[in-house]
Amino acid sequence: MTEKQTADGRTGKRRAGVHLGLSPERVAAALRRAHGSQREAARALGCGETTVGYYRKRYPTVAAAFRSKSARPPGRFTAAQVADALRRASGVKSRAAALLGCCERLIGKYIRWYPSVRRAYGQAWRGRGHSGRLGRGGRYLRFTAEEVAAALLQAKGNREEAARKLDCRLETVNLYLQRYRVVRAALQEAREVRLDHVESKLADAVDAGEWRAVSFVLVHLGKERGYDRKRPLQPRVRPSSMPRDFPKRVRETYARLAAKEAKEQQGKPRGLP
Repeated sequence: MTEKQTADGRTGKRRAGVHLGLSPERVAAALRRAHGSQREAARALGCGETTVGYYRKRYPTVAAAFRSKSARPPGRFTAAQVADALRRASGVKSRAAALLGCCERLIGKYIRWYPSVRRAYGQAWRGRGHSGRLGRGGRYLRFTAEEVAAALLQAKGNREEAARKLDCRLETVNLYLQRYRVVRAALQEAREVRLDHVESKLADAVDAGEWRAVSFVLVHLGKERGYDRKRPLQPRVRPSSMPRDFPKRVRETYARLAAKEAKEQQGKPRGLP
């Protein structure tokens, strides 16, 4: 037996696990006044929070009241202020949050709660030409394909740097790469330009006489002329030092390899691998 005080101030004893004698309509009204908070509704009714949860699971009217007001409406700004910020930010929630000095999550709450803010959000997106184009998870694409392509060209093909220039995440840039051919072409062009720039720097180093650059070019571009780091396998036992009891075929093979190695060494300049 436990002792519980009801809303009218009376104190009575009831068994644990048995709900109070409250009508579902009264619990639903308390949930609406508490904006879906079970704790505040239980405080107003003078019962436990588990009792309100019991009513919510048992009666559909109470469950409907809980779902209709599942969160308190945001009241830090007016709906007109948030709508104006979204229009100035062209529908970008992060920019609107920066204008108001709040977080992006709060802007999303205003969009869900107030129809005027939701209309302003949709009008801002349509003004940017994003109507009907959704990305992964049902989100609107924030930029045009040309904007992402220009950012990739400015970042010289670095996707992370392009994401910082666009003020978005790396997965957003990857999404545009998967969806738009012009973005993929911009990335390929940026990489080609970067490669040409690196090749010009390598040519400058070769002209300056840096031996590392010269060796790199000879090893990778002069393979057909014999400048290769891969050398043939050298026999551990020379033909002159092999015992006479070795088979004739083995001695002939070692002699042929030794002659081939000597011939290749004669054609190479000194000082190169």
